[in-house]
Amino acid sequence: MDRRSLSNLSRARPEDGFRTSLSSQTMTWESKSLRYGGKCESCGASIEKREVGWHDAVAQKARCKSCGPGAEEVSSSEVVEVSREVDPIGGSAALREARTRRDPKWTKGAAGEYLMDRSLHNHINEGAVFLTDRILPGTKSNIDHIVVAPSGVWIIDTKTWRGKIEYKSTSMFSTEKRLYVGGKDRTSAVEALFNLVIPVAQLIGDKTVPIKPALVFMNGDWSDASTARIVTSRPYQHLTVLISWPKAIWKKINEPGPLDATAVNRIGEHLEGNLPPR
Repeated sequence: MDRRSLSNLSRARPEDGFRTSLSSQTMTWESKSLRYGGKCESCGASIEKREVGWHDAVAQKARCKSCGPGAEEVSSSEVVEVSREVDPIGGSAALREARTRRDPKWTKGAAGEYLMDRSLHNHINEGAVFLTDRILPGTKSNIDHIVVAPSGVWIIDTKTWRGKIEYKSTSMFSTEKRLYVGGKDRTSAVEALFNLVIPVAQLIGDKTVPIKPALVFMNGDWSDASTARIVTSRPYQHLTVLISWPKAIWKKINEPGPLDATAVNRIGEHLEGNLPPR
């Protein structure tokens, strides 16, 4: 692990995606994005949610970025750069893939994930916990967006596929319905998302917590048959997976549910610690 002196602290920038820790015999201050904000215990200034500041997990104290820990608090300390990223911006991993593969499809996917990330933060009620672009351990799968709200734990996959979106019967005489985009059967994407429900439920370990998967199309071209559902915010559903547009998902997530604020924060912290960024 790379070790630095206190004089080099100014070069460690948490906004670059890394957390910096100051450890002493009495306190451990960590510079990070403060998920819940707070009040600086040094100057009394208000710290906005997700603003970069300092946090001491042992003493349960927070300080603004300007104050930080005093030199006397770290006189016998070491500055350690921890190579664990803070919650990434939506689309970050897809953009890296786009640059590696030089594939415009990945760039388009990254743009869709970014827009969905911003829409969730702008429209979901205060108090929800957001996790972005997470790896599900033990699988090759990643989850674009996780939202923990009173309504439950939402696992969201964002799509930007071209073509008319239809959820319809396979034939005139069949009761089986499947998802088609641009005439192609895309039901496998729904099934793949459903396959993440049980692993996430096992990770949480509480059968009373609803796990709600949603496949969301950004700027989707919905068929005329979907007009009534769009107007009334009624997404399609296949294998418990909602097939939807962003506005309907915002409304669903914001519905009341069985989780109180304590449960939302507890589950959010548990998932954050067990689902590493991609």
